[in-house]
Amino acid sequence: MDEDTIVAISTPPGRGAMGIIRLSGPQATAVADALFRGRGRPSEFPSHTVHFGRLVDGEEVVDEVLLTVFRAPHSYTGEDVVEISCHGSPVVLRRVLYLAVRQGARLAEPGEFTKRAFLNGKMDLAQAEAVMDVVCAQTELSARAAMSQLEGHLSRRVEELRQQLIDFLAHLEAALDFTDEDIEIISPTEQRQRAEALLGELRRLAASAEKGKVLREGVTTVIAGRPNVGKSSLMNLLLREDRVIVTPVPGTTRDVVEDLVNIRGLPLRLLDTAGLRPTEDLVEREGVSRTQTWLERADLVLLVLDRSEPLQAEDRLALTAVAGRPTVVVLNKSDLPPRLETQEVARRLPQAPQVLLSALTGAGLSELEAAIERLVWEGGVEPGDVLVTNVRHQRALEEAAEYMERVLETLAVGYSEELVAVDLRGALRCVGEIVGETLTEDIIHRIFSTFCIGK
Repeated sequence: MDEDTIVAISTPPGRGAMGIIRLSGPQATAVADALFRGRGRPSEFPSHTVHFGRLVDGEEVVDEVLLTVFRAPHSYTGEDVVEISCHGSPVVLRRVLYLAVRQGARLAEPGEFTKRAFLNGKMDLAQAEAVMDVVCAQTELSARAAMSQLEGHLSRRVEELRQQLIDFLAHLEAALDFTDEDIEIISPTEQRQRAEALLGELRRLAASAEKGKVLREGVTTVIAGRPNVGKSSLMNLLLREDRVIVTPVPGTTRDVVEDLVNIRGLPLRLLDTAGLRPTEDLVEREGVSRTQTWLERADLVLLVLDRSEPLQAEDRLALTAVAGRPTVVVLNKSDLPPRLETQEVARRLPQAPQVLLSALTGAGLSELEAAIERLVWEGGVEPGDVLVTNVRHQRALEEAAEYMERVLETLAVGYSEELVAVDLRGALRCVGEIVGETLTEDIIHRIFSTFCIGK
């Protein structure tokens, strides 16, 4: 890797005002020398300077560009980096990419720029993974959580835990290895106190993954109910656009329609589904079957009932279908005279909040969004919160907590410090995996293979 110079297009596919070609490696400026014509040579430019010029293929001018040089180690990857800002034509970008490869660079693998930053000590693994989270953030809260991790807030918390584990282990092993020396031995009571404190911290950090998962992956939210209660109208209202066809004909929605919406910073993966009812129509029956499948997977259900009509048999079918799922009951058509008795709804779904709404006028939308926010999480995210947003980190913390539980069990029955030390080492290894201290090469490769090329 140290001898390769890599190149990639670092801007999204398609046409745009600008596109960026990124080079990193020992020959980055030499490759740029062969292609760039301006006032001076890139290999002679100072670090962190931008230069106007032309990219050429022999005597042919390919594009007018801005070329930026970053000298090692003061660059994103820790190597010499050259970024070429071209006009954003896919034809031009592919041509420049081809010319750079012809001069000796090779095409970068997915995530290879960030992988080099990690391997060169520019960031730890948790920060490196946050780079992709920033790129893929779906809401402002998602971006804020990703930036917090990229800036090292999670890494510092993990490092504090690592140091406490190392200190605990060092005291135990010193007492074991140097029994003849005058070394202060931690009392059994203090050992238990340390283990309990570490276990509590590990559990608290792992528990934050519930909020972190919401920000990173979104909330799978199924809009359910019998036909013609206003499910598609509700989806259009939440999206602030006419995304789904709305007609008075029952069974208009026959397949699942999906889109993403930002509700007070929460990314909701909205799914408008076929109305729940018995039917002989083969296509509609398949739509109802898919609705039931999605209800089993849902993180949240918005059950829509028509407040202007008495409860129907199909409404009761829907109430049974969502039982046991986190649900908000949306009493739609609140602009019409009420005829729905809500007592039966409350009896069947006692934990589900009920919200009055008119999908036609938008009245009640703010109350619905507030109910969704409360149900998804209570308290939200404070600016100083450290969240675990990665499943790999969550698993490592949970496994470390299991080791600490065994430490406490060992201490409770009075077994030797050697057994305590074994489980402490296990916890230390798990915590170290989060920041890349104890990972194998194949796991590192797997992590960065999920990145986009050019990052």
